[in-house]
Amino acid sequence: MSVKDTSTMSLRILHLEDNARDSDLMEALLNEHGLACEVTRVETRADFSAALDHLAFDLIVSDFSLPSYDGRSGLALAHQKAPEVPFVFLSGTMGEDAAIEALRSGATDYVLKHRVARFVPVVSRALREARERAQRQRTEAALKAAEERFRAIYESSKDAIIYADLDGRLVDVNHAAVKLLGHSREDLLTKTEHEVSVADSHHANDARIQHTLRTGEVAQYETEFLRKDGARIPVALTRFVVKESDGQPVGWATIVRDITDQKLREERILELAYHDPLTGLANRRLFSDRLELGLSQVRRNRRPLAVMLLDLDGFKIVNDMLGHAKGDLLLQQVATRLRAAVRCGDTVARLGGDEFGILLHDFNHREDVATIASKILDAFSEPFITDDQAFPVTASVGIGLFPHDGQEADALMKSADWAMYRAKEQGGNAYVLCTSDLKASAAQRVFLERSLRRGLERDEFLVYYQPVVEVRTQRILGMEALVRWLPPDQRLVTPDAFIATAEQCGLIIPLTLWVIQTACRQTKTWHQQGFGPLRLAVNLSDRSFWRADFAAELSRVMQASGLEPDALDLEITERMPNPDLLLSQLDTLSAIGFHLSMDDFGTGYSCLASLRQLRIETLKIDQSFVRGIGRNTDDGAIVTALIALAHSLRLKVIAEGVETAEQFNFLRAHGCDGVQGFLFSPPVTASAFTELLLSGRTLSSSFPVATFL
Repeated sequence: MSVKDTSTMSLRILHLEDNARDSDLMEALLNEHGLACEVTRVETRADFSAALDHLAFDLIVSDFSLPSYDGRSGLALAHQKAPEVPFVFLSGTMGEDAAIEALRSGATDYVLKHRVARFVPVVSRALREARERAQRQRTEAALKAAEERFRAIYESSKDAIIYADLDGRLVDVNHAAVKLLGHSREDLLTKTEHEVSVADSHHANDARIQHTLRTGEVAQYETEFLRKDGARIPVALTRFVVKESDGQPVGWATIVRDITDQKLREERILELAYHDPLTGLANRRLFSDRLELGLSQVRRNRRPLAVMLLDLDGFKIVNDMLGHAKGDLLLQQVATRLRAAVRCGDTVARLGGDEFGILLHDFNHREDVATIASKILDAFSEPFITDDQAFPVTASVGIGLFPHDGQEADALMKSADWAMYRAKEQGGNAYVLCTSDLKASAAQRVFLERSLRRGLERDEFLVYYQPVVEVRTQRILGMEALVRWLPPDQRLVTPDAFIATAEQCGLIIPLTLWVIQTACRQTKTWHQQGFGPLRLAVNLSDRSFWRADFAAELSRVMQASGLEPDALDLEITERMPNPDLLLSQLDTLSAIGFHLSMDDFGTGYSCLASLRQLRIETLKIDQSFVRGIGRNTDDGAIVTALIALAHSLRLKVIAEGVETAEQFNFLRAHGCDGVQGFLFSPPVTASAFTELLLSGRTLSSSFPVATFL
């Protein structure tokens, strides 16, 4: 199998690809650029091996990942059976590390499918280089066969050819060598090879030459030559012994190929390995390397060093609204502002997602770091513009200082990370320097996170149920499911102690789904026992609405429990961010059949226009207003207004935290539909709730009737 001249003949391509459409697109692209081709597509190892055995190809193109085979194995097999045929990866899944590995394993080049415009130049170059390799092989054969043929090829070669005697003096050079080194032919013939190669390579070159003279083996390796203007030229050498007719060596010949372009490509690949392709900033790997280097320096000179971790506030919501493509544009704008906000010697990196890292050197006091942090926050004072839309995005910044907050990289990163979370807890758009108290608090939070994860794995959570009582009949019409945690050898823990941490560490979704699954199964049991159409209410965290598949997951849980969707009341709060995303999710949930309630109504800041758009069926008045009935005329007036507002919107009203007969009488007098609170029952276990149902208990049967007159 050999590489032919493709200038007048159809290019024969073997395509290792499972998608026929991709083969058609590749063929069309090459034809469009004047490279007529015949494409043979295979997708299994057997077909690929058979094609290599029985057909001749000018080029092999391969996807990186196939269902029944892979590009790495294809490359290895091609090297065995057709090592001279160029092998190019054309893939949409190939990462930077895989690309580097592929080039080191012998691939000619690689092209990502989203940058397919590079494909034609890559193919042209690959074919050209293949032809050049074939030409060099013919040149070397001709040199050994006959001096006459050697001279013609010697002078016409695109690669530099240098002939030196046993002492290293240059005896002859071709035109390419003159062009490569920048000297005249006459000048070169007065020099030794040491004078045209870099000094730090002399010892290694001499050793290889002696080995070649001793063994007669052809040596191939890379080194650097010196041009007349002092520039270092990376070259690939093929060196062999030149002998007299009696077999005695008289010198050596060297074929020199300029590999500057190849080295630039390799440097580009390395750059991609250490830089974020989206923003051009350093990536996590490079940031870690520079942090380690910085620490080794400051340990010697006893200078301070600071690590800043920066996370965008609410970026996920903006990204969901904009879509990932526009979200990427926003991240690029963030990177530009961060570069402008720090000093030229500092390192700015994108560590992943919307998290950035900044490494600060050469400052004298903590106040200097605080000044830089303030400047960074100022960079977010103006909104970001994407497609003529303004998006206000702020940042939370955490700072760890060497050596106070850690003397190793991991410790410093953790300190900065803890401080960043504290900045987020304070509402964002702030910077926080790590302190001893913050470390202790963070350690407690980490312990709590681990305990929560372990608790979820070991079924340490319980569901309690608080009755919701209909005001008109004073009977139980439903219940709210409330989660409790019972760690081993500890007392029962209420949600106030762990829900916020569960939200921060990403456990709130699995915990919510577990609560819904458990409570739905119990509710189904009560229905089967004949206790009527009890409706179950469950609180949802705003994090639930960040998950695009939350509605689908919730539907699967409901189907597994056997409970119909209209028996479940999902409670949201009016403080939830991103109304557009919320409306979309609520529309989906409502269409499935779930009932929707607004919990803690009156404590947030939503406008009435937003309330009118939501598919809400019930408003729950927060207990902070109910508690003031009879003691605070303003609270009574607020409750009255909220009930009237809800009814005018054709919504039901449930009051929370009802603890006294006076509160109940007030609510009944103003038309409240339902109540829940300690007046009837605190949250209880499923078995205790069953006892309430069996007893047929009502408010009037539990307390003196006169109390409610």
